[in-house]
Amino acid sequence: YFIVALCKNLKQLFEENFEINQESLDTITFYRGLKLSQNDIEQLKQSTGKYISTNGYLSTSFYRHIAELFSVNTLFKITVNTKLKNIIYADISKHSMIYDEQKVLFDLGSVFQISDITYEQNKLIVSMIGVNDVECLKNDYRQWLEENTNNPTYGVFLYPDLLFGQCLTRMGHSKKSVQ
Repeated sequence: YFIVALCKNLKQLFEENFEINQESLDTITFYRGLKLSQNDIEQLKQSTGKYISTNGYLSTSFYRHIAELFSVNTLFKITVNTKLKNIIYADISKHSMIYDEQKVLFDLGSVFQISDITYEQNKLIVSMIGVNDVECLKNDYRQWLEENTNNPTYGVFLYPDLLFGQCLTRMGHSKKSVQ
C-alpha cells in the first residue's frame, strides 16, 4: 500500500510542476553521491553508452555540494530533459526532515543512459541522461535482432510485430509485448 501511495503522490507532484519546469528550463541537473565498491566502479567504467534502470526510488539533490557530502568515491550527475513525461521525479524538500538537502526523488524504474565517466579529485563522476524508456527498448530490440535474425528457431518469416513481441518477452517485458 505504501509504495502505491508513494508512486501516486510522486506522479501528482511531478504533474503539478511539469509545465513550470518545462517553461523555465530545457534540462534540469540532479546529483547523488555515494560509495561504490571497486567492482561496481569497474562495471560502470565499461557501461558508457549503456542504459540503466533504477529498481528502487532514487534520491538526489538539486545541488552538487550537498551530494558531495554523501559522496565517498562516486558522484552521479543526472541531467533530465524537462519535456520527457516518462521520467517521474519530484522535489520532496518540503516533506523532508532536512530541507537544506533539496531532495528530489525519482520514481521506480526511471531509465538513464550513462553518457560519460570521468575522474575529478580522486572521485568518479558518472554523467547520466534521462531517456524515454522506448529508446532503451528499441536499442535492446535492435541488439536482439542482430543476435537472432539468423537463428533458425525464429526463422525469417516472422512478422515484425510478432518478432518485437518475442523480443520484449525474452527481455522480461511480457506485459509490454502483449500491448
